[in-house]
Amino acid sequence: MDISPFGMAFMSSFPIPAFTDLALRFIIFSSENGSYNTLTIPIEVNAKVRSCAPCEKNEYRIGVSFSDIELEKQQKLAKFMAESQRAFI
Repeated sequence: MDISPFGMAFMSSFPIPAFTDLALRFIIFSSENGSYNTLTIPIEVNAKVRSCAPCEKNEYRIGVSFSDIELEKQQKLAKFMAESQRAFI
């Protein structure tokens, strides 16, 4: 999965046409002492499909942009991304 405060890409076993509106719900993890074991409250966002690219093994890479995402949710995603990057440095 590829994620930012403004959108994400994920793999799907079926194609989703561009411009399809989606309601997404996902859980990110919070880091405590370098260990990603604390769940945060699920994030729910509306999104619009921007791309659908066929991949190997009958899968599709779906790219979406978040629609009207709240600032608090953007900040949670930005924090998660920063923590994730630090874990690999």
